[in-house]
Amino acid sequence: MMNRVSMILVLAAASLATVEHCAAFHAPATLHIGGLQRRATAPQSLNTKMVGVSPRIATRAVLTKDIKTPDPIPEEGQQEALKLMQSGRLYRYNVGSAEESEVSLCEKAVADYTGHKYCIALNSCGSALALMLKAAGVQRDDKVLSNAFTFGAVPSAIEHAGGTAVYVESTSGYVMDVADLELKLKANPDCKYVLVSHMRGKVADMDAIAAACERHEAVLLEDCAHSLGVYWQGTHSGHAGKAAAISSQSYKMLNSGEGGFFLTDDDYMAAAVATMAGAYEGLSTKHITVPPLEAFKGLSNELPNYSLRMSALSAAVIRPQVKTLDERVSIYNARYHKLASALRKRLPGLITIPDVTPGVTMPVHDSLQFNLAPHITESQIDMFLSETHAHGLPVELFGAKSNARNFINWQFAPASDPLPQTAKMLARACDVRLPLLWNDEDFETMANVLVESLEAVLEIN
Repeated sequence: MMNRVSMILVLAAASLATVEHCAAFHAPATLHIGGLQRRATAPQSLNTKMVGVSPRIATRAVLTKDIKTPDPIPEEGQQEALKLMQSGRLYRYNVGSAEESEVSLCEKAVADYTGHKYCIALNSCGSALALMLKAAGVQRDDKVLSNAFTFGAVPSAIEHAGGTAVYVESTSGYVMDVADLELKLKANPDCKYVLVSHMRGKVADMDAIAAACERHEAVLLEDCAHSLGVYWQGTHSGHAGKAAAISSQSYKMLNSGEGGFFLTDDDYMAAAVATMAGAYEGLSTKHITVPPLEAFKGLSNELPNYSLRMSALSAAVIRPQVKTLDERVSIYNARYHKLASALRKRLPGLITIPDVTPGVTMPVHDSLQFNLAPHITESQIDMFLSETHAHGLPVELFGAKSNARNFINWQFAPASDPLPQTAKMLARACDVRLPLLWNDEDFETMANVLVESLEAVLEIN
């Protein structure tokens, strides 16, 4: 009797195990394909041949913060701006002396930081670039060599100054190609101006570029809108050429909404830019970082007044930010290196993140750029961008047809020759901002979104 009972219990246990085993196979699994959750079809019997499925990602990472969050204005800047609004003295020259001018004090703070002798504050970096070109001697239809990869404001400034842009190829590291610069200088012996743009803070071999300009007797100028805080061979960017310009537009290292600064050690250029910006009737005496009065002699009659001055309100919010530049650079760089290291480790063979040019002794990484591998197709790139957008990270492609950094969109200053190297780079170069106010966990999520989005696209193709 006991043997019979034992046998029944064993059979019951075996039956239960079989039911559970069947249930395990029949339960529909959740698959994650291309960012979508889909229910897998359950097999109809245990005799059906089963294919094992390894669930890749249980839950996709999603970012919820605004990628375009700008750096905040320090409390000191807020208080100074409030004082100015209460006084009503927003015009830079409505002061008794240069030492009372918020704009003049801001110019001094910027010049002290970059190491330039002279500094003129303007209403935008585009204005600074245009006046720099004019002060350098650019006349109507003069050729100006510049990067094929930069922001549209650079060729716009060349057009604004009356010049004609001639583009130099950019490398896969997003900087001016020195070899192509040499070729373009030889092909355009009448070109006497080179405006190199340090796009996204990426600085080219400035020693080689300066040497090429010297050989061909071309004036070298620098667009440092993105390279505030970047050092080349131990010196702040903007000293390889005759003059430079920086930006205080909201997405730069200084934030006043709009704004820019012209920087130089050249007496004539400083006096000319200050005059064209609007230092008329002896108002240069209300500047701190300009040449002596004799450098301005006759200029107010010879040069037009374009009225491109910076307001005191902008200067008030900028000046305290100069004090925190090095601290913020340190934070940006630490986060960048951690993120870049994680992506290189998790996406080998799928992306490349270019190293800085040898000679850059202090980079500033307030954004991330990477190139998608050559075997990733155009349709896959489009799907990758869609995936990242859908998961809260609007990655931008420099080569997108709507991107203002794509030279094909500069119909106002079109390229006269093909630029295949730059076009090839732009077609797979991606751009992501790294907001200061985000925390470490946000950048871990950012890495997950990038990795999961690319893996999802490649898995279904």
